[in-house]
Amino acid sequence: MAQEPLLVKLGDKICMLGITRRILAAVRVVTWPEIPEGATPDTGVTISLEPGPDPSAGIDIFKPRI
Repeated sequence: MAQEPLLVKLGDKICMLGITRRILAAVRVVTWPEIPEGATPDTGVTISLEPGPDPSAGIDIFKPRI
């Protein structure tokens, strides 16, 4: 799943219209990181993904809760 703000530029002003969320039907892990010894549940790691055999994707646009 990827999530990004949906922005539009009007003149010098940038307005946020909402959030886009993309969900791929299938993915494959490209790289799997080494988890550091002594890692805690909030330790950040980066996992690289690429589309799998089913390339379809769902895209939602929604307004964030304030």
